[in-house]
Amino acid sequence: MLLAVMVVISSCGLAGVADRLEYDFDEGNTKYRLVMAIPDGFRSELHTRDEQGNSVRTFRYHDGSRLYIACREQSDKPALAIDKNQEAMDLLTNSVGPLGEGTNPDGTRWRRTKKGGFILGYDFADPEKAKQYDKAILSMRIRK
Repeated sequence: MLLAVMVVISSCGLAGVADRLEYDFDEGNTKYRLVMAIPDGFRSELHTRDEQGNSVRTFRYHDGSRLYIACREQSDKPALAIDKNQEAMDLLTNSVGPLGEGTNPDGTRWRRTKKGGFILGYDFADPEKAKQYDKAILSMRIRK
């Protein structure tokens, strides 16, 4: 359960373009940048972080679907430092839900996948929107 809501100012910025997400983060002494395409049309964006370091950035759409990216934070100052060991990833998975994909009883789709210390996913997406979200997840790149 998410216990606190926090905007991670230093690590999360949309770089001025609504369809491009960029995260700067540290892993050890190396700085990285995650870049990902985000489908247009989201109505709100929410940053949450619980006391255990689970950080989730959620894009909510008018149709009720949600696209999100989650990670385990070791620190949020001066930049996001992610924790991607197995124990940390298990704790993150417990927070956002199991990895995989499926169909909800109402016919909407969900998916969660792990890439480079992050869990990317979507919930409550109609099948056509799910295809856009799948493309967004596949677009994710991590650069030095």
